[in-house]
Amino acid sequence: MRMNHAWNDRYLAPIQVPGQKPVRLNVKEADWDQLRECLLKKDGLERQAFLELGLWEDETRYDLFLHRMWPLTDQDYVFQELYRVRPRGEAVAHAYNAFREAGVPVHGHIHSHPFARRGIFSSVDDRTRRDMARGLSGLARIMDMEDAARCFQMVVGKAPSGFQGVLTDLKGVGIGELNAVRVIGPKGITVHGEGHAAVLEAGLTRDPRLDRNIRWLGEDGQALLANTHVAVAGLGGAGAMLVANLRGLGLREVTLIDPDLVEPSNLNRLSGAGRKDVGLAKVHVFKREILKVRPETRVNALAVGVEDTEARAHIRRADVVLAALDGMGPRAELQVLCARFLKPLFDLGSGILVDQHRTIKRMGSQIIVYIPGGPCLACQGLDLFRPDSGIAGEIRRRTGYVVGTDFTPTAVATINSVAAGWAVDLFIRYLTGMGPIPPYTEIDQWAGTVRQISIMKKLSCPVCGEAGLEGKGEDDAKPMSPPEEGLGFEILDVSKEEN
Repeated sequence: MRMNHAWNDRYLAPIQVPGQKPVRLNVKEADWDQLRECLLKKDGLERQAFLELGLWEDETRYDLFLHRMWPLTDQDYVFQELYRVRPRGEAVAHAYNAFREAGVPVHGHIHSHPFARRGIFSSVDDRTRRDMARGLSGLARIMDMEDAARCFQMVVGKAPSGFQGVLTDLKGVGIGELNAVRVIGPKGITVHGEGHAAVLEAGLTRDPRLDRNIRWLGEDGQALLANTHVAVAGLGGAGAMLVANLRGLGLREVTLIDPDLVEPSNLNRLSGAGRKDVGLAKVHVFKREILKVRPETRVNALAVGVEDTEARAHIRRADVVLAALDGMGPRAELQVLCARFLKPLFDLGSGILVDQHRTIKRMGSQIIVYIPGGPCLACQGLDLFRPDSGIAGEIRRRTGYVVGTDFTPTAVATINSVAAGWAVDLFIRYLTGMGPIPPYTEIDQWAGTVRQISIMKKLSCPVCGEAGLEGKGEDDAKPMSPPEEGLGFEILDVSKEEN
């Protein structure tokens, strides 16, 4: 099993400076690989790149999110030597202009020490950092963001965990020290540099509630689950089954988000809810169900929608988001949030298609997975902009959504349990690094088939495309228009059984 946390070279982890918050840099795997390839070439010369970074701060740390990067080419330097390098003024001006246009709060600069396993700031680097902060200060005044703008400097060595970085204010005063780089990729999440491995506590190895998990995933896999915060958005029939599958995994923290109360008509499919729960908030019912199994779990029960400020704050802190939402509006909100803050998102949908005579035509579900750097939900067929038209409508018709009728989609426990169990299995496989997972799984229970749909990312997509929102953090921009028409898809059979 491939482990997701890179704890080799952990002795290289930066030491936290007293009085400063730790900083975690979140990057897409393709960007991290490209950065290291550009900065650490075999000739051993120093190289540089500029970064545009989103920012999120809470009481414990700063999170930086790589929105866009500008690696310099060898033609962009005045001179380039073994221990020092100077970029041309035009290259620096281009980077500052790009930062101004991006609207993100943090301007970053990264350079390499390819002659060492660990990159450590030199006295020249310290002067450069102060000069960079002063230059950014003038630009921030023009942009009217003096209170919000920050400066980030980073140096990398040959070892993946051999880096040093600092976040400063516009006076060049350090406010945060980089202690981790979190790399989000199609095979899982890798963390470099925190200085301690995700080791399962001794008591948990003897916990009979986790025995079958450990036999399956091993102690390393269980340790990853025990250090994970999952947000579950939507606690209808599918969301209830998600909780039923998650509650025994030994997760560190679970956030439940749903504004609704339990109604009598819900009881046919809300696993864990009973007649006495009618009228109670769903989040409190399912918090109770989680704590029945593992009272050690930290459970945040938020009886609000995903657009609520408190819900958004908890989603930002989560490692992975699982969603079983009804409407396209909340789905769009959640997709945008996950793109801005580089959160993997597993989206579930299920239903039964009936005609005017109540005859079943289709019955099934789908699980769509968004991994930052890959196609978003909009690119994969959920038309977050025009939910009743185009290929999105066709895919939803194929997978059980009622489109173009006056009937409400019928949801039952059998469909929801299949979809939720499949989704949690994908989540576990992703988190523990068991290999790439299918981006779109279509389960047609009426026909007895399971199919995989592979969809290309649209470069024009306002969410995940070249000018999209990935890694921007918070700003005022809203994705108002859909990507270009002509989205294509390919169906790949995974398994098929005739009823």
